[in-house]
Amino acid sequence: MRIISWNVQGLGGPQYKRLRGRLRLELQKVLIGNCIDILFLQEHHLCKRRTDNYGSILPGYWLTYWSPGVGNNGSQAGVCIAFAEKWKTNIIRYEELVPGKAQCIILDIGKENVAFLNIYAPNSASQRILFWKQLLRTLPSLDNWCVGGDFNMVEDPCDRVGGRLTIIHGQELAEWENLIFKWTY
Repeated sequence: MRIISWNVQGLGGPQYKRLRGRLRLELQKVLIGNCIDILFLQEHHLCKRRTDNYGSILPGYWLTYWSPGVGNNGSQAGVCIAFAEKWKTNIIRYEELVPGKAQCIILDIGKENVAFLNIYAPNSASQRILFWKQLLRTLPSLDNWCVGGDFNMVEDPCDRVGGRLTIIHGQELAEWENLIFKWTY
């Protein structure tokens, strides 16, 4: 199974073809000719009206689950999970765990249920603390996880190349470890 996780930093709508149309073309190039099974997108910046009218941005047939990206306070985010058609019969359920920030799809793979979790965590540590708590409360209880996304933080400076270094500590580290404990035990 091949999985891609990509923070697209905004897909734009049809009116933004000059600005974001190239991104959609690049996304299609990545998928054409590859045996990609699952695509996690983060930070697509599309509101519900746009995701309803967006159609498939992917070549071929995909099951696409959008979580709109523009909240009531104007914050932009948005996550999307897309599955290749061959996985359609394996999908057990879809859950939007945190609107615009976290979504989960459970698949029956063989004799195991596997949860695929797509995350776009907030940029600020105080908001991430609340996000990790909310995510922990809403996670389904399963033994098998595949987690991808943009966490907007690192545990160790060696885990980051370029950009702003955001290392977790204190209360945020404690909440993050609670979440990791749920996934691993």
